[in-house]
Amino acid sequence: MQHFYDIFKACRVLSNLNVLVF
Repeated sequence: MQHFYDIFKACRVLSNLNVLVF
């Protein structure tokens, strides 16, 4: 489950970066 949580955090970070870019 830890790996799944890491992927979830990575998606959140990518979403935040996309918001900053746009």
